[in-house]
Amino acid sequence: MIASIKNIFKRGKKIDQNKRFHQVRRSKQDAASWRAAIIEAEQAFNPYRVKMQNLYMDTIVDSQVTSAMTRRKNLTLLKDFSICNEKGAIDEKATKIFKSNWFNLLLNYILDAQFFGYSLINWCEISNGELKDIELIKRQLVSPDRLVVSQYEYVFYGIDFNSPELRDWCLYVSTPTETGASKCGYGLLYKVGISEIYLRALAGNNADYVDMFGQPYRVGKTSKDSPDRTILEEALQNMGSSGYAIIDPMDEIELLDAAAKGKGYESYDNFEERLHKKISKIILGHADALDSTPGKLGGTNESVDKALREVEAIDNTFAENVVNNSLIPKLKNLGFVIPDGYYFKFSNDKEIQEAEKEKDESNERFAGIVKSLSESGYEVDPKVVEERTGYKIKKKTAIKENKGNGESFQYMKNQIESLYGCDHDH
Repeated sequence: MIASIKNIFKRGKKIDQNKRFHQVRRSKQDAASWRAAIIEAEQAFNPYRVKMQNLYMDTIVDSQVTSAMTRRKNLTLLKDFSICNEKGAIDEKATKIFKSNWFNLLLNYILDAQFFGYSLINWCEISNGELKDIELIKRQLVSPDRLVVSQYEYVFYGIDFNSPELRDWCLYVSTPTETGASKCGYGLLYKVGISEIYLRALAGNNADYVDMFGQPYRVGKTSKDSPDRTILEEALQNMGSSGYAIIDPMDEIELLDAAAKGKGYESYDNFEERLHKKISKIILGHADALDSTPGKLGGTNESVDKALREVEAIDNTFAENVVNNSLIPKLKNLGFVIPDGYYFKFSNDKEIQEAEKEKDESNERFAGIVKSLSESGYEVDPKVVEERTGYKIKKKTAIKENKGNGESFQYMKNQIESLYGCDHDH
């Protein structure tokens, strides 16, 4: 065990994954391997995540999965953030510490845990107030149930990355379990995995279909023997790009089209679309989150925006908890100047703008109601308008067109029209 420790640790801080002996496994994935992955992860004794993480490495190669993952992570990665003091005020000096590439890389790995179930991030040096040599530890070597990292796959013992020698040089990020069968969740990619497996098989079947039925079949007829027969065969083989053949009157060349091929191709398109929608729904919360048309009228975009806001809020909260409860205490132990009580917070500009927009729309509807009441001869108390809209109404010189109640009505009408820009001609 001592020898293993010396091989795994370098300078007492760096986890050496011994990559020369850990080639990435690219085995064929199917529904059976998808099921075997969860069985291995839920073993009563010595559970492993090797098959599951191998499955994920093939899953993320798919373009639809990659696009959905990138879209989801960018909702958080492209968002502004700050370090705030106990009173909620932004500390520019402390915020500047995190406005750097090393933190962006850490944040990216933190968000990856949502897809893979967990991430173990390691660094071994601090220079000019920055973490250096940040590396994601191969997940097949990390056991989220035993909280150790092993030198080889399927080794049930390993090094405790929460040990005093390593705990400030590693950041372990896990997701909550959904079944209680493990200490951490399996990640979104397990739910996506079966759809991606079908999608990959579908691509192969679709390619075979196009190869067999998409182009006419070339047939040459001749009674000649070699070498003339060979010449005709070569002409058929090379017809793909401006091919030609010189033949005798008795020779014949045909291009046979598959007239009775049916509509099998439609099932491929239909199934592919349904799989794409399912992947988008799992990762982004809505089936049309990747393919919806911006600006399209109706409820589709509204539901997509709502789903993306919810996903963004989930990831923002997840990342904030990891940074505040795990990363910042480690950084302070390593000498970063971050006062007690300071915390990491994503900017909520989008939420404020949406709240203001919703309030403006509500006030506009209310103004219409007040105007209609006024035009119908009813008087609305200005205090009600102030309480409802939040705007302070100041008295202006009233246009004395009528006396008594008529003057009060005209004053109220002028105030409403002035406040909400109503047209006097209506």
